[in-house]
Amino acid sequence: MFALLIWFMYIFAFNLSFTSLFYLCFYMFLLLGTIPDQFSLLPYLYSVDFNNNTFTGTVPSSFSVLTNLMGLLFGINSFTGTAPEGFSLLTKLKYLTLSYNLLTGKSYNLTFSGELCSTLWTIS
Repeated sequence: MFALLIWFMYIFAFNLSFTSLFYLCFYMFLLLGTIPDQFSLLPYLYSVDFNNNTFTGTVPSSFSVLTNLMGLLFGINSFTGTAPEGFSLLTKLKYLTLSYNLLTGKSYNLTFSGELCSTLWTIS
């Protein structure tokens, strides 16, 4: 599975032919390491599922520029730090999962849906 992530990094770095991709699912792929910023080059993404892997580092702030995102699932990984403040700019976001990570700060052990996504940054 790690080879799959390397392959995607190669595709994004050298051949951006996936720019019309709208759904990305890596649920339970046993992937590890950090998520590359190149995913932010996919402007039509509306759903991203990285749940249940072993990703590390911080939750990528590069996803904040994907204004069509309706679902952003980062649960059950090993992310550290805090959720990017830029996520509050994702006005179409309906589902956000940050639970079961090593995040600090606000209470992230929840799955937000619907209007609750817009209030995530007011919860302390």
